[in-house]
Amino acid sequence: MVAKQTSGKYFREYPRLDEKLSNFIEDRQLIAKPAIIWQCSSINNVEVDTNDQSVKSALQLGAKSEQQDDGWWYSFRSNQQAVPVFDGVATKSILDDGGWTTEFHSDGHILAGLWTFPSAPGHEAQTLCVAKFHKQAFTDFGLLIASLREASSMEGECLITCTMLNSAQLGFHNQGYRNEFRRVHREHLHWRVRGAKSREQIQVVSQLMCVEFLRAYGFSS
Repeated sequence: MVAKQTSGKYFREYPRLDEKLSNFIEDRQLIAKPAIIWQCSSINNVEVDTNDQSVKSALQLGAKSEQQDDGWWYSFRSNQQAVPVFDGVATKSILDDGGWTTEFHSDGHILAGLWTFPSAPGHEAQTLCVAKFHKQAFTDFGLLIASLREASSMEGECLITCTMLNSAQLGFHNQGYRNEFRRVHREHLHWRVRGAKSREQIQVVSQLMCVEFLRAYGFSS
């Protein structure tokens, strides 16, 4: 499995997370690219009707927030209708390399991936980076989870985690402090797997992941 290169020793207790991550990396051809991949897996066995219009609409809307209309980030919101993929529906087909996508699978698994990053100012064009504004994507994933679970009437506990694939290829550009540039040395970053049931618990987990994202580069907030 492709995931054995990136997640095997971290997710061995969670084979569904491991398999879904592997499939996503392979489907989206991300093996050699830096990417942030968020995951949410239902503990219960569920069957989601991914053809249901309310489910498709929720996927398309993402973590909708009117305050973000003019910002860099559109909260996993898509201008296109959801398209079918093998496991369910997605905002972009596997033939569309749009730099990000979200997927909602018939077994209740939710994935979001971001693999387009800006070039670091003052560095070579191929030097890619993340910045503090990327923390918003972590909290938006929590909102996306809650929205999709409500649209599909899904209940029970879920497991949430994140993987930063090929993280050593990404620097952190701190524009607010002398254009500081930081790197991590791990080939991949794997967030711990946390459980949540309610919308409030999901948001707490997404906030914790956001804190860990910043902490990886030496920032407390």
